[in-house]
This record gives sequence, C-alpha cells and structure tokens, in this order.
Amino acid sequence: MDAKRLALTLALLTGAPLLLPPAEARAHGGKYTPPPETPPDPPPPDPPAPPMREKPPLPPRTPEPTPPPRPDTPTPLPPGGGGGIPTPGGGPRTPPKSQPTPGSKSNRRSAAADPEDWSTWWYYSRDRYLLRRAGVATTGGLAAAAGQGDPADPALRAAAGDGWRAGALDALRDSFPDPDTEIFTGCAVALGKGGDPADAPRLLALLGGRYRDPSIRESLVLSLGLLGRSAPGAREALVSLLRDREDAPRLRGFAGIALGLSGDAGSAPALLAAAAERGPSKDPSVGALLGLGLLGEDLVVPDLLEILAADGDTDARALRPYAAFALARIGGPEAVAALGRSLSDGDEQVRRAAAAGLGERTAAEIGDWVAALGKAAREDRDRAVRSFATLSLGRVGGPAALEALSRCFGLGDRGERNFAALGLALYARSLDDVEGRRRIASLLRTEFEQREDAGYRGALAVSLGLAGDPRAVTALRAVLADRGDPDLRAHCALALGMIGAREAAGDLRAALAEKGQQDLAREAALALGLLGDPAAAGLLAGILEGTPSEYLRTSAAMALGQLRGPEAAKALAALLLDPAAGGAARGQAAVGLGLLLDPRPLGAMANLAPGLNYMAPTPVVLEVLTIP
Repeated sequence: MDAKRLALTLALLTGAPLLLPPAEARAHGGKYTPPPETPPDPPPPDPPAPPMREKPPLPPRTPEPTPPPRPDTPTPLPPGGGGGIPTPGGGPRTPPKSQPTPGSKSNRRSAAADPEDWSTWWYYSRDRYLLRRAGVATTGGLAAAAGQGDPADPALRAAAGDGWRAGALDALRDSFPDPDTEIFTGCAVALGKGGDPADAPRLLALLGGRYRDPSIRESLVLSLGLLGRSAPGAREALVSLLRDREDAPRLRGFAGIALGLSGDAGSAPALLAAAAERGPSKDPSVGALLGLGLLGEDLVVPDLLEILAADGDTDARALRPYAAFALARIGGPEAVAALGRSLSDGDEQVRRAAAAGLGERTAAEIGDWVAALGKAAREDRDRAVRSFATLSLGRVGGPAALEALSRCFGLGDRGERNFAALGLALYARSLDDVEGRRRIASLLRTEFEQREDAGYRGALAVSLGLAGDPRAVTALRAVLADRGDPDLRAHCALALGMIGAREAAGDLRAALAEKGQQDLAREAALALGLLGDPAAAGLLAGILEGTPSEYLRTSAAMALGQLRGPEAAKALAALLLDPAAGGAARGQAAVGLGLLLDPRPLGAMANLAPGLNYMAPTPVVLEVLTIP
C-alpha cells in the first residue's frame, strides 16, 4: 500500500491536522456520456419486442454465497466526523434495424459495464447532484434535497418563478402535437414537467390515438405521471393501461413508473397487482415495483418483503432486486432489516441492490447494519457489491461509515480507491461540520495534485466537485487549460461548475469552443449552466441550433435548462418555435424548457437512479435511466 496515502487516510480518521506537501505540478432528452448500453449480469432477457440494441448481453456469473456478515463494533471517531422513443432533439440516431428509444443518451458506449468503472455509476446517478432547482444549493457540502412533491403545489410553483414561465409553456403548447416525433415527445414530457393539470385533457385525448411509432404513447404516459396527482383522469388512464396485458410490455412498464411519479396513493393496489404478474416480459412488473418505490407508501412493505424473499423460480428471482429498490425508497425498520440481511444473499444481484439501496437511508435508520455495509464494501466477492456499498457508506454518513470509507480508500486497489474517493466526497457533502469537510477535501485535493493516473484523477476531480472544495479551483483550472487527457479535462470542467467557480467561466467558454472535443464541450456546457453564467445563454442556444452533433446538443439544452432565467427561456422558446430549425434541435429545445419549468427541488427524473441496481436491467429500466 502507498505509504503517503495511508498516512493521509489515518490523519482523516483521527482528525489530526494534515501537513500537505506542495503540489506536483436523445427522446425525452439524452444526457451526458452515457453508461454502457447493456450492463453485465442481466436477468434472463425479454422477448425481442422491441429490440433495444443489437449487442447481446454478457452471460451472468453465479458466485458462491457470501457468508452472513457479523456487525463489527464501530470505532469511535472525534465529534463532528460524523417501444422506443427517438431522442426528442437530443439522442443519436439508432443503428439500423434498432428501434429508437425515449431519452436515449447520446453516443452510447458499446462495451459492457465494467464494475470497476466509477463513471458508469456517475453518469446514471449524477442528476441528483447536478439538476438543482431554484432555491436549492448546488454546492457547499449540503445534503441533497429529498422528496419530489406535487408540481401543482403553489409553493413549488412560486419557487419556479413566474416572469418567463407563461411564455415557455405557450411555446410548448403551440408546438404540440407535431408530426416530427422528436418535437412531439420532447414537448409532451416537457409539458408534464411543467405540472399544469390543465394540460391533462389534451394529453389524454392523444393517448387514445394509434401511432406507427410507439414512442408517442410512451412520452404521453410519462407526461401524465409527471403532471402529478392533480391531473384529472390521469390515474384512471394509467391504471387501465398498466392492467391491459394486450398492450406493449414496455409501455405498461412506463405506466407503472408514471403512477409512482404521480404521487397518487390510490394507484398502489394496481401497482401491487402488476408487480405480482408473471409473463415473458418483466417490464410491467419491474415498472410497477419502481412505481411503488417512488410512491413511498409503507402499507405495501409486507408485499415487497414477500417478493424480496421469493426465489423459487427464474421470474421471481429476477424481480427481487427491484423489490429491494422499493423497500429502500420506502424505508422503515422492517425494510432496512430485510436489506441488511440481503447483504449476505446468495444472489449477487440482490446483494448489489441491497448495498445500493441502503444508501437511501440514514445512519440512524440503519443502525448496526452500517457495520455490515462496511464489511460488504471490504470483503464481498463481487466487485459491484463492494462498489455500491462504498458509495452507500458515503451517502449514509456517520462515524462508522467514515471509518469504513477511510479503510477502503487507504487499502483498496485502483478501482476501489475510485469509488472510495466518491464515497468520501458524498460523506463530506452531507457534513455540517466545516472542519470535517475541510479534512476530507484536503485529502482528495492532495491526491488529485500528486497522482498521474488520469482515470483516478478523473474520479478525484468529480469528488472535489461533489465536496464543493473551492481550494481545488486552481488545480482544476490548470488541468482544464492543459491539452492533455480529454476525459480528465472534461471531468475538471464539470467539477468547476459543481464548485461554483465563477472565475472559471471564461475557461469553460473557451473549452466549449474547442474543435473535436465533444466530451469536453459537453461537460463545459453543463458547467456553465451550473454556474448560471448569463453570457453563455446565446452561445449555448447557438450550439443547439447550429451543431450537427446530437451528442453535444443534448448538454447545451440541459445547460440552458439549468440557467433557469428569462434569457435561457427566451432562447429555448425561440428555437422551438423556429420552423426553419431541424426537428432534433427543436425537440431538444423542448427538453431544455422542460428542465427549466420543472418546479420540483431536484427535477422530476433525477431521484430515480440513486439506489437502483442498474446492473440488473430490463428495457424499461435502461430507458428510464436515460431521461433527465
């Protein structure tokens, strides 16, 4: 083990002062560089209708059962340590013979997910930490705001502002419906995010139509759920669709998720019935389980416990990770205990789901299971279980979690250190203790300044952004200015936006203009949005209208959505209403308007991915994770 890193880690654990050496010098909106198209270890595949992509999944691995963990005694620490929718204006064209998909992330990687690759988790989960609404801090080590709320709530409407809102909604309504699928789906989902129940009758009327492209109905279903429980007729329509076994499985899965997003507790019986359904496709049952988790009704916990415990046949086993997700979202002593016991389950997909799901709860809720989570982070045979457990320790917080994280960081291999750095940053983000945050940030910053491994430094850059470390700005700007590793530069660009480094706005605008650096331009665009840089509105609107790259266009739209001001709303509305602009650009403008209009503290879709075992995919899961 590296002696210098061990010394720094021990200093973090003990709270001793750190003596740091000098530094050595597309549909529904695609987003970011995506995770891989097909994560490893999927459950038995669904029938090919519609095919998501042409690449087959890797065969699953079956590990030996891990013995049940015995909670250790936490070491006391010093106080304070404590049917496919094309991407509306954003996604790439799908390969020949492949259906377009709703919310496709641009430029999907073709390789299967590597459990050691921290960026897979980051690209799936980061909306929770990036898509922040008015009145919610983006940095400063504050915990992520919890709960979505009903968009019809007057308090949420007031938080979204009112000066530009009417014009943005009018632009969406004037453009909808449109014969171009990308414009149609982009506007539909954006209207759902806008949250005006008065739009429900129009969406419901269109839902009854017949369309050659299944993307149309999927976007309408999602929109009705996003409108919230106040939308007249939405629950009845979505429940009817969910129950209709003659309809497309993926559409029914979307209906289950939409019911969960709606926050309508009256949909729980229909969701439970769909969760118990068995058939050639798992999408309806999986969508229903996700919906139950999003709904958060604790009355369904006994039913979910039965699903989690059922391992008698292949269909039942395939649903267990999603029951774990739902239990984690609902919480309570019974749910937490079941997840803790699942850390020693013989099925690695269940262990992964339990490890990821426990991160949704607090240290006080988990109690002694924090030690079991730390043991999983160190000792589980499965790399992904260890990674998910490490991240969850950071999200859970508390002294025992800090001790376990520090051990993973000091003693772990290269892949484990990446996740431990992110876990430490998530831990620091939730701390109220300023000195505790400073110690963790100093540790991460020193590693960033002294290491040469670009992949590791990328994880550290993102970690510094998550921790909101202003002292890292100089080092991050230096790497951004250096024409070195493009991926590392991209991570540094986004970290500067996450930290709120307004002094780096010029650097980010320059990076946005670099030729042939799409990854860098994408992250720089989003960083400018996070900074709320008003000078970037015109530049980003020009990218939306002028670039041939769907890959970059998606992030420009998201950045404009993050600007949240009248200038961004005006630029997006003008592009959406321009008949001379292409359908892809106009559809992505609608995506940006949806992000800008969404009154929820975290954005409608940002709260889904964290805590979800994305390595047990179905078509509807892979799709919904791509929607910002």
